[in-house]
Amino acid sequence: MEGLRRIYECLHYLLDHRGGRLGHATSLGVEPGTWAESVGAVMMPAEERLWDLVFEWRLYGGYRLPPGLSVDTPPGRPLQVENLIRELSEGIFGECIAPHVLAEAHHVLHNLWCPPLAQEGVGVGLDAFSRASRRLDWIRVRDSRRVQELIEAYREDERVFRRGQQLVDIPLDAAEVAALRSAQDGLRRYVGARGTVVEVNPSSNLLIGNLLDLRNHPILRLFPPRAEAGAPPPVPIAVGADDPITFSTFLLREYSLLHEAARSAGYSEREVHEWLSTVRQTSMDARFTTPWHPSAERMTEDLLDALGAFTRRPLGHLGSRPSR
Repeated sequence: MEGLRRIYECLHYLLDHRGGRLGHATSLGVEPGTWAESVGAVMMPAEERLWDLVFEWRLYGGYRLPPGLSVDTPPGRPLQVENLIRELSEGIFGECIAPHVLAEAHHVLHNLWCPPLAQEGVGVGLDAFSRASRRLDWIRVRDSRRVQELIEAYREDERVFRRGQQLVDIPLDAAEVAALRSAQDGLRRYVGARGTVVEVNPSSNLLIGNLLDLRNHPILRLFPPRAEAGAPPPVPIAVGADDPITFSTFLLREYSLLHEAARSAGYSEREVHEWLSTVRQTSMDARFTTPWHPSAERMTEDLLDALGAFTRRPLGHLGSRPSR
């Protein structure tokens, strides 16, 4: 769930409402059931688990979510999440905190960490955070006094920090897998609708992403070579080599690995060729060395703006016509 939460935080608080590019967002495509069977259980810091649960609670209740992001709620899961939040918050903060207060704190924290409140060139320490806090309009914050106290404890209380760093065991049972599927499906639909490009790096993903083999690479679920009925909309994909020296690779090899993975998964040579051609074009459009490739909607808006500006120009700009 942490990987999905990090993706959500980038989409909501850092990127614009459309477009953009995400690196290493493989958790969008990993099949939750297969992943859970391969790892069995995970251990993570208590505070990260708490924010994961708060994120999940926000998804189910639609708490301050961007338009277009929604998920299906697994039966009985919201109550389970609320109980886990209350239990874990008491262990970290020394008191039971209501989910809606933590949800507001999560929202405010990321507003303080991200532009426009977090200004460039002023660092990322407590001083910069305090300056951002002073720029925040606290009147717009729900339960502002309680949220301020909570954020202050989270940022400055050593006891809270130490308790938050203690490891907790997360059993990947059926309820947890269902929650992962729900969150992943909703985020995939949201990313696809936004047109946000997800960068994949096959060699890097295989070595450090806990993939069983390339046939299980998330790209085959995020952007399958053949459309599947009932599946979420495909997510635009860009291929990169990550760190070529560290992973001893180059871009052509990465495409070759994807070709091999798709063919091993049963797709035809023609399907794979057309698929990789589309991926290559998306990769070129989304590269950092040129401006973002405009969408048809954006091009239409620019054309209408230019036409409107032209029609408002005075007739004198056409010059005088020659007399007959």
